[in-house]
Amino acid sequence: MNLKRINQQIKELANRLPVRLCQISPDKLTADDVISLQNGIHASANLTEQTNTVIKLLAEEVQVLRNEIAELKGEQGKPIIRSQSKSESKDDDKDDGTLSGAQLNKNKNISSEKERKNGDNKPKKKKRTNAKINITRTVTVTLNKDSLPADLVFKGHQPYIVQDIKFEADNIEFRREVYYSPSSGQSYTAPLPVGYNSGGGYGNTLKALVINLQHGFKMSQPDIHKLLNHSGVLIAPSTISRLLTDNHEVFHNEKDDMVLAGLMTGIYAHLDDTSGRVNGQNQYVHILCSEYFVAYFTREHKTRMTILEILGQGIVSHCFDEKTFELLQIMGVSEKLINQLSPHLPEQATTSEVTALLNELLPVGYVTAKKNIVEASAIIAYRQLPYALWILVCDEAPQFKGITEILAACWVHAGRHYKKLTPIVPEHKHILDDFITKLWSFYHKLRQFQETPIKEHKLSLSLEFDMLFSTVTGYTELDERIAKTKKLKENLLVVLEHPTIPLHNNPAELGARAQARKRDVSFHTINARGTKSKDTFMSIIATARQLGVNTFDYIKDRVSGAMKMPSLAEIIHKKAKVFIDLTDLELYTSSLGINTT
Repeated sequence: MNLKRINQQIKELANRLPVRLCQISPDKLTADDVISLQNGIHASANLTEQTNTVIKLLAEEVQVLRNEIAELKGEQGKPIIRSQSKSESKDDDKDDGTLSGAQLNKNKNISSEKERKNGDNKPKKKKRTNAKINITRTVTVTLNKDSLPADLVFKGHQPYIVQDIKFEADNIEFRREVYYSPSSGQSYTAPLPVGYNSGGGYGNTLKALVINLQHGFKMSQPDIHKLLNHSGVLIAPSTISRLLTDNHEVFHNEKDDMVLAGLMTGIYAHLDDTSGRVNGQNQYVHILCSEYFVAYFTREHKTRMTILEILGQGIVSHCFDEKTFELLQIMGVSEKLINQLSPHLPEQATTSEVTALLNELLPVGYVTAKKNIVEASAIIAYRQLPYALWILVCDEAPQFKGITEILAACWVHAGRHYKKLTPIVPEHKHILDDFITKLWSFYHKLRQFQETPIKEHKLSLSLEFDMLFSTVTGYTELDERIAKTKKLKENLLVVLEHPTIPLHNNPAELGARAQARKRDVSFHTINARGTKSKDTFMSIIATARQLGVNTFDYIKDRVSGAMKMPSLAEIIHKKAKVFIDLTDLELYTSSLGINTT
């Protein structure tokens, strides 16, 4: 938050304090005096909240400056230590004033998991574990009958299952027959068995294990090296690195096919991003997912053009037609400029062609207009692709807006803003808790509508949203947040028209969490080849798990070249077809009188 803006708000609140407060006589209170007192109390309380916010921000800035001074002295700045328990988070506002504002905000528990899942935690049935255990060998244990009665009668065997594991090297020496033909002057050597003829002296099981340990179980390369060495496999760290990054075109193609299948089998997808590093430089890892797949894309930027490149499967083209010019007007490009440019713009073009043409047609400046023209033409071209998404479920970040026909906002993300408020006035705490309770109560009504979407309930839920987010509490920061949420009505209530669309973006956020854990173990990738391999294997492993495919068996099948297991794209198409057959969206919604066209 901008300190100048806050300071101005504090001045405005201070000016609203009634001048007559000090002149009011307790013995002669009038109705106007009571109102004046109430206004003064509310203004004072909000002034206190704003002042507290400024103090926290100033504390954060002071701590940043202290850290910089310490680094200039060759010392270390104060670390940000996250709280280890929920109880510690509850006591964040009892800090002694030495913590920075950033640390206070990071330690505050802003999760809405409990409220969102209210009543959803059903008791789980106890599963029979033994029924799933694959018995690899059977050992018969005999009974010593020496000291037992002589009339023993055999009644069979009582099973007792013990799970164990055998982890050891399987180093094979192939003795290949060699024959020499004097007539041809050539030697003939027996070929290696299928699956061993490539790999530089390392078997497919080992290669599949290395990939799974690195990308599936987040084990660092030094730890993988230690594990293999201690198991009797002599392998260099550089070789492990090559096994993880080289000669994986088959997997890169599988990822592309998998993502394309996922985009073609649904009307929506989730999208989010988190930080990532390549050779020490900060970049962004974008997570695109649905109920069928999860895919990771590391890019330098997180602009709208980056999102279009990801959704377009690496293809970004530009289209100039009536829809493009309509979108340009919505984006704020003047009609005069559109009429000036339209005769010179081609129907189809590449990004470089459009950029060069705009630089030629427009003088220096027009930066925003050029940017909008490039983005609008790319958006219209994307929407014409056969696998273009209809709905995107994400947060309110600007790069996501306008790409798809419909943008569905995340309720969990919207609710998180309320959890970030830190009132210190007791009445404001009560007001905030009461509103958060009402917010999640309304959320659960939307959940119920998803389960049984009745046409008549749409209007009542829409009106209830308006009433809830028109609330004026007197707590200024809360009222500002409520007003911002109300502006997102169209995005937050997409579910009323499309009941199958999720209310939150948790799948993408869980994918972002997996990338964060990967970042904790492996600080960064070194080059483009390693980055691409990391994205590919994280995508394949996450998707395989989501589809119920054994990741180790799948990777080994591909590494060996056997290709006996169906591809993830085939499995996605099969599952999606079953889903569509069971719950055809068009028939489902039309029967309820809900238009999806």
